Amino acid sequence: MRYLIICFLISISSVCLGQKVSYIHPVYVSINGVAPLKHSYDFGDVVIHFKKMDINTIYADITNNTQSEITYLPKESYNVTMGKTGQLYSAAKEDEQKYLNGKIIIAPNSTITEWFSPSNMFDVIYAKREFKQHGEPLKSKIVVAFEINGEIKKFNFNIETYPKKSKEMDIQD
Repeated sequence: MRYLIICFLISISSVCLGQKVSYIHPVYVSINGVAPLKHSYDFGDVVIHFKKMDINTIYADITNNTQSEITYLPKESYNVTMGKTGQLYSAAKEDEQKYLNGKIIIAPNSTITEWFSPSNMFDVIYAKREFKQHGEPLKSKIVVAFEINGEIKKFNFNIETYPKKSKEMDIQD
């Protein structure tokens, strides 16, 4: 039994080694290998900064760095958790017209704040189960779609959810 516990602790340590994470009660989260609340994701035309997260919601500032309008496409955006694809619910659903249109225009050189509600992504039960069964964090993905200069571009965010703190983690709250 001691041997199993020691093996489990070693596997947790090796998975979390040097991982930069943010604490989102009750789990620890890394997006694209960095602590999401301390980092802006710059894709050239678009910058996405996750400013707040909780167990059900991600709040993000989306900045248009171009000299023309771009369009956020909530109907083209989605999340994948535990092998299941789901709609990336967003603030667009709060405004019936925006959601029916499926487009949110972002003016040149300006920022909007959106919220996303990915299903089960930060669920401690799923994260614990993944760690227990595979010795790895729960791996998920968010894909956010935009129309930029007539072309649809999708930006991927690979998310790792850890069920508990490890001393090897670089927590950057």
